[in-house]
Amino acid sequence: MKKGLCLMACLLALVQLPACAEVFTGEMPEAWRGKTTLKVTFLEAGRSDAFLVECGGEAVMIDGGDSSCSQSIAWDVKSRGIERFRYIISTHPHNDHIDGLNYLLKKGWTAKAFLSPFESSRDDSYIQRAAKLCRKNGIPWYQITDGTRLSVGDAEMTLMTRGTRGYNPRSCVVRLQLGTASVLLAADITGDMQKEYAASYPEGQLQADILKVPHHGITPVEGSFLAAVSP
Repeated sequence: MKKGLCLMACLLALVQLPACAEVFTGEMPEAWRGKTTLKVTFLEAGRSDAFLVECGGEAVMIDGGDSSCSQSIAWDVKSRGIERFRYIISTHPHNDHIDGLNYLLKKGWTAKAFLSPFESSRDDSYIQRAAKLCRKNGIPWYQITDGTRLSVGDAEMTLMTRGTRGYNPRSCVVRLQLGTASVLLAADITGDMQKEYAASYPEGQLQADILKVPHHGITPVEGSFLAAVSP
């Protein structure tokens, strides 16, 4: 079943066999227990972005919302028994995405790597704060290159970033896939960048069962981009 998604507080799960995508809230359906699943939790973050990805005993944090929700997001993560992430991904260093990540780092969460489309030496107060906390926690910083592919349990994660100017246009788009089921988190990419994505990537590379619309729904979704994703 294919569904569009623009919810800010829900649990999305993709089950591998049979391949499907379903949105639900609360506890996982009994029929899914014991199967390989990819869970993407859209944490309550107001008009911010904060996503927790879980698969095969591994967890990835993608953005962390702004400072107003940092404590509640930290509580949500802690309540799931997560003390270390495989990856922490900052799609871009605007406060409504990175504040909560800096709070988690400040409170001692660690990761195999901190991933960002921007270099750690960039002259930006949010980046410098995150880089300092990463050094303190012993977390290496890696600058994302377009098309980077990583694993999260049995799921595949593809990171996309394009352009050279502006934080929103360069923000990291994340595609997650388990089996033939997939979700695309479109960060804050602009309308022009949506068109570039649609024109530049091969057919099928952006396709996803579920789309988190760009820029909190503030920026209209371009027709060519929506057609390429085909949620």
